[in-house]
Amino acid sequence: MSVLCPYHVLVMAWVFLLCAPGMVLGQDSGLQREGMAAYFAKELHGRRTFSGEKCDMWDYTCAHPTLPMDTMVRVTNPVTSQFCDVRLVDRGPFGGARIIDVSYAAAKELGMLADGVCPVVLTPLIDLSPETLTTYWELFDFTTPSPAQLAP
Repeated sequence: MSVLCPYHVLVMAWVFLLCAPGMVLGQDSGLQREGMAAYFAKELHGRRTFSGEKCDMWDYTCAHPTLPMDTMVRVTNPVTSQFCDVRLVDRGPFGGARIIDVSYAAAKELGMLADGVCPVVLTPLIDLSPETLTTYWELFDFTTPSPAQLAP
């Protein structure tokens, strides 16, 4: 019977923590996307979102065309390095140059209230297990047409 010294236990725990799937930034998996963001405020406050909950301009939420509802996304303003984490509750924006719409609270955190829009980098905060990563890659790469769109 062999006995593990504390050093070996520590190394095994470290390896386990690095290899175990969990909530991590999608940055290392190539899931970051760059584009423009706008924000929503009073005009949508209190209305129902795609997820069924009421839109709250004071909550850290967003709208994205393809990611699953309740996905947490880190939105970073590359000009100022300000960032915030938002939860996906609605669909949009559709068309145009914007890749995400954020709530008033998130826009304030990102420093975009004066201009109404700003460049952003989106990084989903996801579980990097193989099944989930494949799903997110397909959904987040919204510039690539789906097989249904390619069918005659």
